[in-house]
Amino acid sequence: MIEEIVKTHARKAEEKGLDFRYSFSSSIPDVLIGDPHRIRQVLSNLISNAIKFTEKGSVSVDITRIFVKEDEVTLKFSVADTGIGIEEEDLGRLFKSFSQVESSFTKKFGGTGLGLAISKKLVEMMGGEIKVESTRNVGSNFYFILSFRTGVTVKRESLPLLRIKKSIRPLRILLAEDEPVNQKLLMKILKEQGHTVMAADNGEAVLKLLWKNEFDLILMDIQMPVMNGVEAARQIRKMDSPKRNIPIVAVTAYALQGDREKFLNLGFDDYITKPIQMDILMETLDRIGSQTVSAGQAFAPSAGPSDYAGIKSTSSVTRENYKKYISKLAGLLAGLEEAAEKGDIMLTEKLAHEIKLLAIDIEDGELKDGAFRIELAARRADIANSYEGIKKIRSYFEILEKAKND
Repeated sequence: MIEEIVKTHARKAEEKGLDFRYSFSSSIPDVLIGDPHRIRQVLSNLISNAIKFTEKGSVSVDITRIFVKEDEVTLKFSVADTGIGIEEEDLGRLFKSFSQVESSFTKKFGGTGLGLAISKKLVEMMGGEIKVESTRNVGSNFYFILSFRTGVTVKRESLPLLRIKKSIRPLRILLAEDEPVNQKLLMKILKEQGHTVMAADNGEAVLKLLWKNEFDLILMDIQMPVMNGVEAARQIRKMDSPKRNIPIVAVTAYALQGDREKFLNLGFDDYITKPIQMDILMETLDRIGSQTVSAGQAFAPSAGPSDYAGIKSTSSVTRENYKKYISKLAGLLAGLEEAAEKGDIMLTEKLAHEIKLLAIDIEDGELKDGAFRIELAARRADIANSYEGIKKIRSYFEILEKAKND
């Protein structure tokens, strides 16, 4: 696991000309019982920060055994650098959410301090503690201590590699990822799935590419230089263009309870965690791909009521069932309008979702897309776009109702 983490960050250290090394005690047992995902998140964050804030010298990762007791072992994970260091009076603020130690440095190097706050929570959730020792202009040493139960070595059977299957709907994807190795790997996998991919390594580049090109979805890394993913998403949602509604999936190392709600409130439609698990990535893309049309394609009602308006003429819907569908839709739409009038975002999202499911059952593609756009807008607490979408659905519903009586 340590080798994989180090390999992920090696290219960035090499580009800066840093001496990047790691070591771990030979006395550490072969098998430990713990949470590799959380450990990976914490170490990755600490290593990323160390490389970011070190202009010359070295970054070292060391794992040592400090205590052993029967079937339990305690390890110390250290990430030391020869970077800018931190003033003593600032050390106490390091692990607080969004605190910034000397804004001139954070503006130059990027970051908000949220990563350290998350790391602290993750370590504490595993029953450990995290600390830092630092001297300004000399360097820093972040370390955390965790205890593990020891296990026994079992014979491993060789497992087949994850098979990359073709997506159910090829998408035009804008990939925002500043780590060259990760970017190259993800582009390769996404293209093998059948998607078309363009890449950007910072938020400003994302905005430029989105303005000039049509995409179905953005995979947005959160921690990027120049402009981070959160700010880029905020700028997109402010666009005076249908492109402001494009689905955006956050790609982040933060994976705590409540993160989904946090990212939805920041303008994202979903999120996946680093290190990316390919099966989850594929499922997320297929799910969003099956629900949305191109962000550049405006939702518009049908010109007439033929073939039950938007419903496919090949559908097995009987006129009796169609009338029941219209009746149910009428009730949901009335509730949706009332929820929007009251500013009840959660209920607006829920009812829009129910209308979307109803539209899927009846094979009404236009209504499904319109309801999905309202659902997305409600998730972002975007009242204006919710109203706009509801008005279009009301207009479309009147066409459907007329078809019911023809």
